[in-house]
Amino acid sequence: RIETTNGTTQDLELDVNKLHSLPSEQQDLYLLNFVSDLLHHVEGFDSESLPSHQAAVKRELLKIAGLASPAPSRVIRNNLGYIFADIFRRGSRNLLYETINDLVGLVTSGKGEKELKIKHAAVVCIGQIFKAAGSSAASLANLACSSLIRLIKQAQTHAGLRGSIFRALSLIIEGVGHSVDEQIARDVLK
Repeated sequence: RIETTNGTTQDLELDVNKLHSLPSEQQDLYLLNFVSDLLHHVEGFDSESLPSHQAAVKRELLKIAGLASPAPSRVIRNNLGYIFADIFRRGSRNLLYETINDLVGLVTSGKGEKELKIKHAAVVCIGQIFKAAGSSAASLANLACSSLIRLIKQAQTHAGLRGSIFRALSLIIEGVGHSVDEQIARDVLK
């Protein structure tokens, strides 16, 4: 968290230009440090002050998840998912539908190799969000599940992505519980 001169808290913002100006071997480390700082920043908020910062945190998380270069590594993807889960578990759920729709948009866009890396980050985040706040977004579970099931076909040669998809599907079902649509449940079991 960054304290300003008047004692207020300023949200962290990823400097993408600085990130891309670094040599490629330093970009991953810079991104990892930023995500770690963002995690500590979010953990520093109590439940009452977190909602006022959620929009800024969400914007930064989506910016990182959507990075084609450097693609978020496993540690970064997991931390992004953890931060998303934390802000919706402890904070307001006003941005929940918008966030899930944004992440599903990342999952359904593009078909290239670079897009698969972006989709991988979005898949992890979707699963963690549903685990934390799935009961409040049960109506979006069908959309999320069907998008993930379609992505399995694109991920034929990516064992890590396929594993993340199956994990996210199980977290969606866990988060939604008995509210899951019968047809989607059948598709997931296939």
